[in-house]
Amino acid sequence: TKQLSGLPASDVLPSYIASLFFGAFRAVAVDMLWIQLKKLEEEKRWVERREVLKLISYFQPRNPEVWSHLGWHSAYNVANGFTDPEEQWKWVRFGLVWLRDGNHRLIDSPQLKYELAQTLYRKPSWNDGRLDLALLKRIEEDAELQRVLPPDGVRSDRPLSAFELAIPWMERARDALAKRDPPEFLTQMGLYL
Repeated sequence: TKQLSGLPASDVLPSYIASLFFGAFRAVAVDMLWIQLKKLEEEKRWVERREVLKLISYFQPRNPEVWSHLGWHSAYNVANGFTDPEEQWKWVRFGLVWLRDGNHRLIDSPQLKYELAQTLYRKPSWNDGRLDLALLKRIEEDAELQRVLPPDGVRSDRPLSAFELAIPWMERARDALAKRDPPEFLTQMGLYL
């Protein structure tokens, strides 16, 4: 696990303040936020939903479901709800960055490695079974994504495709699972890895 001393204060401070502020009522507050999240989802109020889930991440930063749920939901459900390509891209990009941030915070989570790999691998071919060349091009041309999406230690002298970015994440998910006894993992959402 990562030492807290190695994290920037901006990463640690919100969680620390949230736990101090709510103390014993933290579990009740988190339950209320998850209920509010479901309501916002039903009403398709995506921006508010994203902000509530970000708030939940301050209370539950070690819960991989917080990271995987918002990342996956943004890249698929929210993005697919828009017809404007720019709006779709905004949500796909947010989902990818959110999953990468979750991997940065929970470095031992096979689930988050798997979720990021699957999103990078499947999202470009999710468009009615056709390869989404525009999405592949956006990922390759986005300098920030090319900088933040590869796992630590993976560098390239050229932009990587979404598929090429997915491979090392899947390998890391496999390696993290191999360290478990038994070598399987059941997510809270019922997904076996």
